[in-house]
Amino acid sequence: MSPLISRRVLGVFAGLALAAACNSTAPSATLTPPQPTFPANGARVISPQATLMATHDGTSGSGDVTDRFEISQSANFAQLVDVGDNIKLDSRGTSYTFRMPPATSDTVYYWRVRSSNSVTTSAFSSPVMFVYGVR
Repeated sequence: MSPLISRRVLGVFAGLALAAACNSTAPSATLTPPQPTFPANGARVISPQATLMATHDGTSGSGDVTDRFEISQSANFAQLVDVGDNIKLDSRGTSYTFRMPPATSDTVYYWRVRSSNSVTTSAFSSPVMFVYGVR
């Protein structure tokens, strides 16, 4: 092959590589909100620790998935009682152990969870209410 032809061939390949690089997009991912599984809505927790658990259905894309658990005494989460952040997702989902602050019986708590990875963050799950205390 003559030097002129080989330069043209290389130029074509370089142009194609540049065009492909310009047309590529950053990795994308979609995360659906995790599903709170325990404690269930309206459950009574009698232990001074509550292990909150969530499962995941719709995770795809790149990056390690972590969850953020938020616990509040108000349904609008205006003030948080506790936060579990960067909880790593495993094959069973995620769990976070929340130690109850000293409280009287029948204290109502709300919790929710959302997922994140290196690309995106899901919406929060629907809030779940549980009651702490023995009867």
